[in-house]
Amino acid sequence: MIENENSLFHTYLAQAYAPIANPLGRRYLYLTTKKLFMPKTATMDFAENMSTEDKIHQAALEVFTRKGYAATKTRDIAEAVGINVATLHYYHRTKDQLFGIVAKESMAEFSAAFHEVFTQERPLKEKIHLFVERFTELFREKPHLASFCLMESERKIEFFKEIIDFKESTRVLRPQLESLAAKGKIRPISPANFISALVGMTIYPFITRTSMYYAHELDDAGFHEVLEEQKRMVPAMIIGYLYGN
Repeated sequence: MIENENSLFHTYLAQAYAPIANPLGRRYLYLTTKKLFMPKTATMDFAENMSTEDKIHQAALEVFTRKGYAATKTRDIAEAVGINVATLHYYHRTKDQLFGIVAKESMAEFSAAFHEVFTQERPLKEKIHLFVERFTELFREKPHLASFCLMESERKIEFFKEIIDFKESTRVLRPQLESLAAKGKIRPISPANFISALVGMTIYPFITRTSMYYAHELDDAGFHEVLEEQKRMVPAMIIGYLYGN
């Protein structure tokens, strides 16, 4: 459908340009016909009573996640909200400024949950269950957050290091893992492999959601059933490996 519309657009221009000698006239024709024929970014659905600024932040998170920081234009975000670019710039003058605010807002919840699980004194089994529960529900509520945190933290690591200190969790987790292993209560495992397994299995359904829907013929209800099973399965698998249960 888009290809046909594009062909129609260019055919229309070719026919219309011939009688127009004025360059300004050609430019006006190009812009107005492009507006009529070229596909636009779909406007997102938002919760009732959401402020314009909150809509901008929600749309920015979705667009940054889908297109990446470099490929995203402020116009993309404005179209997703259903406002013009001037209105968006009234709230946020630059893409960098908007990205910084969205990243900090998004990572605040991620950071708080990560900190709560890994830096508090609690039994290892409890940490495992709590992590899977907290992050499954966090990503279920904000489905774009998982991909955004994963991709943009790799692209802009220096920026994200100022928001969340992952090393702190390692400093707390390492002595606990080493102590339990030294006592023969768990298999020896590095913090890197422990966090990789725990985070990887928990986050996987959210960053591959579209392909999971397709491969397993899921609808929303089926996907949520997968998440509920995962909340039981992931802790059981990791605890079973560590403790030999």
